[in-house]
Amino acid sequence: MSAPLSHLLVVTPGFAASEEDTASIPAVQQFVLSFRKVYPQVRISVISFHYPYKKDEYCWHGANVYAISNKHAGGIRKVLSFSRFMRIGRRINRSTPIDGILCLWLTDSTLAGKLLAKKLNVPWLVWMHGQDAKADNKYVRIVNPPMAQLAAISPQQSQLFEANFQNRPGYIIQNGINPEIFPELNTGKREIDLLAVGSLIPLKQYHQFIELVCHLKNVGHPNVKAVLIGNGELETELRALIKQYDLDETIFCEGRLSHSEVLEIMNNARIFVHPSSYEGHSTVMLEALYSGCRVISFLPAGTGVIENFERCADLEEMKQAGDRLLSTTLSYRRITVSVMDDSARQIKQIFDLMK
Repeated sequence: MSAPLSHLLVVTPGFAASEEDTASIPAVQQFVLSFRKVYPQVRISVISFHYPYKKDEYCWHGANVYAISNKHAGGIRKVLSFSRFMRIGRRINRSTPIDGILCLWLTDSTLAGKLLAKKLNVPWLVWMHGQDAKADNKYVRIVNPPMAQLAAISPQQSQLFEANFQNRPGYIIQNGINPEIFPELNTGKREIDLLAVGSLIPLKQYHQFIELVCHLKNVGHPNVKAVLIGNGELETELRALIKQYDLDETIFCEGRLSHSEVLEIMNNARIFVHPSSYEGHSTVMLEALYSGCRVISFLPAGTGVIENFERCADLEEMKQAGDRLLSTTLSYRRITVSVMDDSARQIKQIFDLMK
């Protein structure tokens, strides 16, 4: 029998630029931290293909991180980025042999990870996270991963992938929360009625969050307080909509915050609103449930019945749910859907079986 996994290379489109940068893809950060905690004997290296937007090498909580900085690279620049990726991968391997490559998402970085895995003759696994299962993902056919080396992040993503590409991923590996990083649960008064967190991009549909708050303010909740956390391309447009609806003293836009700051604010919120049109498996909903919030969303938070979670078919149902919850005296307790330590264990087991 082959030796168990001893050096895992994580290939990702983006990663934290430093230990202080907790806002950049928190789920990936929490996975690396969980894996290091559960398997301290396994060395972890990270190659980040796009973000940070500068070439760099640094230590992050004991993991060596190599930033390629492939932002907007095309043509010869993309070829050079792939070449740089391969050089760094071979250098890492010369220092300490890599015996497993985990590729997060199914994008250009995963293509680079596949090429490196073939070059080093080591097992590789693709763990889809976001919009990878959509029909317009050209990298599905370019990378063409064997289904035995492809994992979806949720049953819903697995079903969508199968519908679009007539093949079913071999595994479902849910992401999860890290209970150790949350503040002590606030079971008393919570000052924020409605909270939304995420990138301000069209996919997330935060205009519907604004519509929801406007409706609730006008149907019996004149003193409703809402907070929107995040930045992105629609920030100016969303701020203008807030002003148009005269909600400047109702919806407070906090911009981009650290992960710990987000969790502190969740701990002071009654209802978490998730109006996104698509997610692989939303980490922020899992965090809100564990923070004691009631969660309303257009998308599932997991399988089966989940306490304190309500899925809404459309904005009208979300308005009804919001009105009902704001009219109710809520109690706050933690709801655990999945934890990242279990994700780390599942990935380790898969690699040990492949070796």
